[in-house]
Amino acid sequence: MREVADGTQSPLGELEKHIPAPGGGMSLQRIPELLKFYGNEVIFLVGGDLLRNSAEIEKNCERYRDLVDNV
Repeated sequence: MREVADGTQSPLGELEKHIPAPGGGMSLQRIPELLKFYGNEVIFLVGGDLLRNSAEIEKNCERYRDLVDNV
């Protein structure tokens, strides 16, 4: 996976560099680990875990944002 993420920092043919967007198995608890691995130029496709901890989606999104901002 690191090679894929690194490859996004180089042009791909006529395409400009782009941002990796890993998904699957993403969890709020793994955000620090994932940021360390991918760096700050990443989009995490966090889905089910935003509802797994509680039904309060807004609160869970705020928690996710706090984790990303404070790592």
